[in-house]
Amino acid sequence: MVGIEQPLTRRWGIVTDWFSGRHDLGAAIVGMSFQRDPRTLIIFGYKVANNAISGKPAFMIEVARSWGGKH
Repeated sequence: MVGIEQPLTRRWGIVTDWFSGRHDLGAAIVGMSFQRDPRTLIIFGYKVANNAISGKPAFMIEVARSWGGKH
């Protein structure tokens, strides 16, 4: 796996990830991240599979939420 994140502003950034292999996660994803609040990150982008076994190209949305810790 290789990942690069480049902040653009306090809330917005460019993200790109690549997972090697011939499995469901084997793909390159390029997109944008949005820090909604200190505990919520939203990433949306476009996925290009490594091969036919890994799936088809698709748009994706990921929401990550932190539940613990002090903020």
